[in-house]
Parts: sequence; structure tokens; C-alpha cells
Amino acid sequence: MYGPMSPHSEFYCPHLNYFLLDKNFVPQQQLQEKKGLVGILIRLERTDDPDIIKVIVREMKPLLPRDFALPLQELFLDLIYYHLRKAGIEDIPKVKTIEEMHAMLEENIVTWKEKYISQGRQEGLQEGRKEGLQEGLQQGQQKLLLKFLRSKFGLLPQPVTAYIEKTPDDEEQITLLNMANASASLEVFLNQLQTLPGYYTSVEKQN
Repeated sequence: MYGPMSPHSEFYCPHLNYFLLDKNFVPQQQLQEKKGLVGILIRLERTDDPDIIKVIVREMKPLLPRDFALPLQELFLDLIYYHLRKAGIEDIPKVKTIEEMHAMLEENIVTWKEKYISQGRQEGLQEGRKEGLQEGLQQGQQKLLLKFLRSKFGLLPQPVTAYIEKTPDDEEQITLLNMANASASLEVFLNQLQTLPGYYTSVEKQN
């Protein structure tokens, strides 16, 4: 692209060193031990769980006081809004600092989650008007469960989706929800899922 550079010009040629970091390969335990903004950024990128986001913002607050590095705070706020929307939380009031975001999450996160669950139930009721109330409720709950799993783990393996769609029992769905909430990764959730009675039977029927 450029011709030979004269020795006098080499002094002005930038020499940049960089370290390439893949957020998906940083161990979770190491992230928990690191309290700097880089670790917080990676943890935020790896979750769409509103409760975890609230904890991350709480840890971020002392690192980014109200009037400190406002452009950097704005970037973090955009990322927080993005992951909250991925979790299904819409119409979030705009704030300008991490401190304001922390106060808003502490005050509203429970209400937002209840609204999110209620929305899933409402979707189930709407389906129920078409295909029967009970069936619609079950489908709405299954849809809500799948939405939660996808928001936390990303793309789900087809056997997992098939198993949940064949699980109409409320108690079983609550068990799956608790398992997912306690699992740090999709791999951990899958290992627990495979211990449930009937999992392999359901998968074999699908195949």
C-alpha cells in the first residue's frame, strides 16, 4: 500500500501492542474474582438475566461515580439497556449515570420481572381463547420458559426445546426454571436436565 519508508519517517510510524480477549473463554470464577471494569464488561456481555445485571450495576457504581467519565458511563448504559431489552424488559426510563441506573434497578427490577411473567401468562390466555383455555395457559408458560432460557443461554439445542414443549405439568416447569436459574452455563443446565426422568424418552420420541 505504501512505498519504502525513509529512516527519518520511521520514527512517526505507530507501533501498537494489543491483547485479544475472547469473552467466551474467560473462566467464570476468574470473572468473579476480578472487580475491575473489564471483568464487569465481560460479565455483562454474557448475561441477559435481570437479577445478574442488577448485581453487576451495583458493583459498577463505586467504579463510576456520578460525574466521573460520563462518556464511558454512557457506553455502559447503552449496553445495560440492550441486555435488559433482550431479557424482555421494555419501556425502561432513560438515565444518564450508572448511579441513576443502580437506583432504578434496585427499585423496579422486581416489578419489571412480575410484569414480564404476567405478559407471558397473558400470551397464554390469548392462545387459550383459540385452542382452549388450559392448553393456552400451558403454551404460554412453555413459551415464557423457553424465552427465559434463550435470554440466559442463547440458542437452545433442539432436544431441549422439544422436551419443554412436551412438558405441560406446572411443577415440572417450575423445576426447570429453578434449574436454569441456578445454572451458570448451558452445559451445566444440560447436565442437570439429562438426569430428569423421561428426558431421554421424550428426545427419542422426537427422533
